[in-house]
Amino acid sequence: MKMETNKIYNMDCLEGMKQLPDGSVDLIVTDPPYFNQGTKPKYSRKGKKDVETNFGSWDKFETDEDYLEFMKEMIKEMCRVLKEDGSLWVFTNDRYISYLRHYIRAFEDMTYASTIIWHKYNSPPRFIMKAGFISSKEIIMFAYKGKNPTFNKPKDFKEMLDVWITTQTPAKERTGHPTQKPLSLIKKLIDTSSNPNFIVLDCFMGSGTTAVVCIQTGRNFIGYEINKEYYDIAVGRIQSAKSQTLLSQPSAEGSLIGIKRKPCEVSQIPNGTSLNSDIKLNPATQDLKIFP
Repeated sequence: MKMETNKIYNMDCLEGMKQLPDGSVDLIVTDPPYFNQGTKPKYSRKGKKDVETNFGSWDKFETDEDYLEFMKEMIKEMCRVLKEDGSLWVFTNDRYISYLRHYIRAFEDMTYASTIIWHKYNSPPRFIMKAGFISSKEIIMFAYKGKNPTFNKPKDFKEMLDVWITTQTPAKERTGHPTQKPLSLIKKLIDTSSNPNFIVLDCFMGSGTTAVVCIQTGRNFIGYEINKEYYDIAVGRIQSAKSQTLLSQPSAEGSLIGIKRKPCEVSQIPNGTSLNSDIKLNPATQDLKIFP
């Protein structure tokens, strides 16, 4: 089975990636399971309803060792399919980051570059603790292969900070997926580490956020989502994004993965500015600002 770009597959991501050639994707942006149930499956609150951390079968593992073995194999395959000078962005939590960072550094051609703290300033309290702090952060690991990764800095900033402050996923974007990320956050990752017509892989596509951003920004995508409910949601969002976007597809639908990239076609936005120009988001439609 040959994988096609601009398509997502309702299948296990490890099985899917094993069908991809070595060095076939430019960028990987993915949000794997955190194994939150491994921390504590349920929090009890006196006089209030218990808070469960059961996100679904995709976040269930028998032990820490089982989870880490799964992630080790995931990282191995992601590093294999990543092109030279390609980048890797992986969401995680602070419980397992030291292990995952070690797995990435085990590959001689991979450089672990940064640990990004994503602070959600409007994160709601889940329960009241006698001693402790409400979690309002997630972690994003940034690594790359080779020596010269694509890294597009915003023109207004000489350096970018490793703490990014945003809201949670805006209400108008929510699909019902329990760990959905904001479009603007994923866009920052894709804008930073890719150019138009690059191939972006998301191993855990969820409700399709990465694919939607790729369509909006002129990138190609490929992804996997094992949950049929979320896969169907993602397919619907992709179809909607394709019908709404004014950006033309950077390559023909269904191109085989692993082919050499063609020169990017110049697309136009409503005011006639080319895709290669500095495109400013409309403040009226931009849900939030990420502070570099």
